[in-house]
Amino acid sequence: MGLSIYSTYSLEDVARESPNTIKFMQMQFYTDRQLMVEVLKRAEKAGFKAVSLTVDIPVYGQHRKRANFFLPEHLKFANFLSLKKKKGLRNNRELNKYISDTADSSVDWETFDWLRSTTSLPFVVKGILTAEDAHLAVQHGAQGIMVSNHGGRQLDCVPATVCVLIVNLSQFLVIIVK
Repeated sequence: MGLSIYSTYSLEDVARESPNTIKFMQMQFYTDRQLMVEVLKRAEKAGFKAVSLTVDIPVYGQHRKRANFFLPEHLKFANFLSLKKKKGLRNNRELNKYISDTADSSVDWETFDWLRSTTSLPFVVKGILTAEDAHLAVQHGAQGIMVSNHGGRQLDCVPATVCVLIVNLSQFLVIIVK
């Protein structure tokens, strides 16, 4: 099971309620590096088995804003409650803005190496669209890759996942066999 960092249930709650399920923690890069480390430590402690690191969101799309969607106030971003308190954020809109504003589009493979060094959990890199990136992910220690375009909701003009797989299948298979 992959649990989004944006879940309305905390890592700890999900772990407690599903003790026999293999769980992955899904997150992406933030400029608030301490937040990232804290979430990874919580995932380790809660018994999660891996990190699904989303790398295909260099910026957030406008689909939720256009639809005027915000998490209703009776629900909470459970994995950000301590951050909300620490930053003095009053509601979900302010928290959502903080999270969006701290999304980090400047990361590189050195940043990935740093993040890997902060946890013993294995990483599956989600958002790979080229064989070259798949090779780099493996070279930098990723234990898995997920070919994904984030449902096409975040970036316009990216190829469909199935097209990427068809075009690059032989190259992806070489990576898997190695």
